[in-house]
Amino acid sequence: RERAIRFLYNLQGNGGIWEFSREMSKIIPPDVDDTSVASFALKDANIPFQDNTEAILRNRDAEGVFKTWFVEGNENAYARFAKEPRDCVVNANTAFYLI
Repeated sequence: RERAIRFLYNLQGNGGIWEFSREMSKIIPPDVDDTSVASFALKDANIPFQDNTEAILRNRDAEGVFKTWFVEGNENAYARFAKEPRDCVVNANTAFYLI
């Protein structure tokens, strides 16, 4: 478990945001799902990490549903990923982390 926690901690990006793959970061933007799952694991292990709550809460649509991708301010990623359908797993994982 310690090794897994250290791995997750070391992949943390700016603002406590995680992405699916650093190697793919120019193609795939950071996402709320990976951020929420990694954050929950660190929180559960009592490992301090950068507070990402505001970033996650700002990444909701007009109805309050969490968007999958952090794409605001990135025009290329926004054009490709912003119109993705709502994802119930992303929202469940995010709610689980934030509770």
